[in-house]
Amino acid sequence: MKNSENENEIEKKSASFFICRIVSIIILAVLFVFPFSMREMNLLQPELTSEILYPFKAFFPDSKISSLLLRISWCALYVIPFSAILILITIFLKKRHKKTVYFSLLISVTVYLVSTVASMITFANTARWFRELPPLVYSAFAVALVFHIVLITYGIIGIKTRNQEHSEYKQLCTEETKKEKELHARAMERIQRDKERVKGDRDRTRKIKLLEKKTGAHCVQESFLKKKKLRNTGRKNTVRT
Repeated sequence: MKNSENENEIEKKSASFFICRIVSIIILAVLFVFPFSMREMNLLQPELTSEILYPFKAFFPDSKISSLLLRISWCALYVIPFSAILILITIFLKKRHKKTVYFSLLISVTVYLVSTVASMITFANTARWFRELPPLVYSAFAVALVFHIVLITYGIIGIKTRNQEHSEYKQLCTEETKKEKELHARAMERIQRDKERVKGDRDRTRKIKLLEKKTGAHCVQESFLKKKKLRNTGRKNTVRT
């Protein structure tokens, strides 16, 4: 059963298989190329524009950044291209590798959202910062947020499906165990009835033999008495003559 399922999983790759992976790669590419944040505003010189931050430039953060969490989250953004390459490789493999693709996407999008929020907390020093933020940042963040919700929903549905299958499997095992117990009980009852029947047959045979013995002894006794009576009768006749 499992072998046939694995063969079907290896052989059959529908159009949705390729569409989902290609769309995922495109989304990861967009997240890695589009800007995800902006430097803080210069409050003393508002006319100066702040630097736009891109994920592909985040591996070399500025030495002025003191937040260790922000540095780590920026460096972790490079998991996005690695995940895209990994998903691209799985397209050409025989097996589907659903779990590998799912967790690589989930980790990549989560890292992106964490980096964006951490950058916003660090650099958003005024309300004008949000107004000056490029629309591409909001677009990329919205795409990442929606994609993250889709991934979480897919994971929850998968967990529920596996739990339902597991509960059905447990119920099936319980029913089979119950049937086996019923069959075993019936078999034991049948064996017990056979034993009682054999025991009854033995008792009946023993009684018949005992009755035969008693009947044989009674017949022997009667024949002996008849012979004795005949002998006595013969003696009496001899005396009379």
